Amino acid sequence: MNTMLKVYSVATADAAEAIKHGLLQSKLHCTCTCFPVADGGDGTAALLIEKLNGTIIHTEVYDPLKRKINASFGFIDKGTAAVIELADGSGLRLLQPEEYDPLHTSTFGIGEMIKHALDKDAKKIIIGIGGSATVDGGTGILEALGIRFLDSEKNVLQHLPEGLTDLAFIDTVNIDISANRKGYGNYQTWRRCWWCCCRHVSFFKCKTCKWN
Repeated sequence: MNTMLKVYSVATADAAEAIKHGLLQSKLHCTCTCFPVADGGDGTAALLIEKLNGTIIHTEVYDPLKRKINASFGFIDKGTAAVIELADGSGLRLLQPEEYDPLHTSTFGIGEMIKHALDKDAKKIIIGIGGSATVDGGTGILEALGIRFLDSEKNVLQHLPEGLTDLAFIDTVNIDISANRKGYGNYQTWRRCWWCCCRHVSFFKCKTCKWN
């Protein structure tokens, strides 16, 4: 005899309610508070924002294949902490199966969300990292924040993350953490020279090895 099983999944909120219902029907004397959580992937940020009475910010960012999409993130803790879902800007669910291409998909859109959060004076940023369509190691995020990845001739690498095999230098001169952002200080005071790795303050010339 052949038996066919059909398996369904439920939303975390529904699962939590079902567990609560079971506990209240049992002989256990208890009170229950449902706080459904996810594993860092799709839905994690939304659950945190909802449970902590946060606010939603709508914005436009690039998807994993650099197409403009509408996305959102949230603020909690009286607007001091931003909560971002990586899957909302760089998630696998944003692509069709035939578009799955981890060597060319990017987290650039999440970097854009981080910039928007910083522009709104976020002091802390919480990112749910899961459900990603890319394995770029966060290089897309860093690109969106102004960091450049260079080859041995100091040319900007194209087609990341595939092009990372030619990585020789990382240029942080134009990183988008400016002195007027509260709590971050002046970036010039901790930028490093990519030739000798010393600390220096000049945007144009290393005081140690004179590289510019």
